[in-house]
Amino acid sequence: MFPKEVESIQRLLREVVSLLVAKEWDKLCRIVPGWRDNSEGILEQLDLFPFELVLPPEEAFQAVSYEDTLILPTGWEFPCLEIIKVTDSEWCIDYFLWTEEEGMSELALRLSFVQDGGVMKVKSFDDLLVP
Repeated sequence: MFPKEVESIQRLLREVVSLLVAKEWDKLCRIVPGWRDNSEGILEQLDLFPFELVLPPEEAFQAVSYEDTLILPTGWEFPCLEIIKVTDSEWCIDYFLWTEEEGMSELALRLSFVQDGGVMKVKSFDDLLVP
């Protein structure tokens, strides 16, 4: 079982991915610091990516690697979400996005999270990893 911080990261990540797939850029700006500053480059990368982003299955948020623990839903062979603890209150993640054509894609989202006053927040958008 993971600490509750992982559940908070999973919840926020679901929201970010949902907004990204729905192309809700203004809403992303509100919860992802740095999105507006980087959005032009991100949108260019997404436009060049030949596949259509879709919402992943719920299991994709549950297939997690964290520290020395790996939790995979039945039938899964690899994690979609890798969480790295940076400090006691900061984490960075890599999350493989999903496309209509590929299922789990090589396209990955890199975000940093911070716990501030007991509340988990997206600290920054770090990168969109394009294969």
